[in-house]
Amino acid sequence: MLKAMRLLIRMNPNILIIFAFIFAFIKNVMLKQNISTLFSEIYYDPRKCGISVLRSKRYVRKPNYHLKVMGGTDVETGEHPWTVAIYMNDVYCCVGTLISNKHVITAAHCFFREGVKPSLGKCRPKQAITEEEALQHTKIMYGSKCLKRKKFSNCFNSKPMKTVGIIRAQYGRFFRQGCFGGDIALLELEHEINEKDANYICLASRILLNEKFYTIQSVGWGSNPAMKRILMNNLQKLEFHRLLDRNMCAEKINNLPNDILCTEEAHNRNVCLGDSGAGLMVQLHNGRWLLLGIVSYGSSCNKLLEKRAQPLAQVYTNVKMYRGEIDKFTEYFLPWEQV
Repeated sequence: MLKAMRLLIRMNPNILIIFAFIFAFIKNVMLKQNISTLFSEIYYDPRKCGISVLRSKRYVRKPNYHLKVMGGTDVETGEHPWTVAIYMNDVYCCVGTLISNKHVITAAHCFFREGVKPSLGKCRPKQAITEEEALQHTKIMYGSKCLKRKKFSNCFNSKPMKTVGIIRAQYGRFFRQGCFGGDIALLELEHEINEKDANYICLASRILLNEKFYTIQSVGWGSNPAMKRILMNNLQKLEFHRLLDRNMCAEKINNLPNDILCTEEAHNRNVCLGDSGAGLMVQLHNGRWLLLGIVSYGSSCNKLLEKRAQPLAQVYTNVKMYRGEIDKFTEYFLPWEQV
């Protein structure tokens, strides 16, 4: 090797300058990568994500099977600490999910202007509030499973919600493309959330899965037609037996976007009005939770319960399709983790 180097130097005296330039370039790239990695770990640590923060038994109450989101059961304190409530002008509107300690993911259709009825594939940008307006009017509530309200204040032993505003929002593309596909919104919080009662979920787009899902769930504070309630106090969870493949979903719903996942609906169990933006999550055998999708659209729970509509499919935005966009927004630069 040394002889070869000497020969190269004799043949071309400038070779040392070339090698020095290459070495400096590699060193600079490695330095930048280390800085990027360090910066990304500030907001998202793959060793921490997707771990529930269940409290001691004195905080945990047995599920109340009378308080349901169309067939769901109460979430235990700390079971889904990444689930947040999104308020617009101090009024609850959607569910969101923490995907780092400074970022929330939800559905873009949550940002329709008040009084506008969402319509798949038929909307216009002016029907949405601007991303600048969203910064002024949007608040994120986190750190508890219970929304305390004057009319229904049965929050039991749950801690009160904490509030944080947002400083950046990204969802405009959904409206620019006529509300067909891309039903995803990314929000950056005013400050990092590092409380013990909150954590962020893992993103399936950042993990190489080597096993089948143990549990499939979605959550929400949405309506329960059986109780004639528009909004539930306690966060509800709903389990699904499986995901539908695209062909099965297409048999139930025409003209599907390319970026979707589906679950089966039933007359007495479904995510409902008010659950928009909630996560479709899976749990692995090691107990960690991954985010697969975001609640986008489905059948009316009222019509399903009253059997005025046949169960079709609940549709979610597949977050894996937006890995690059999410990583860029959250300033994440780490490689995939294997689980």
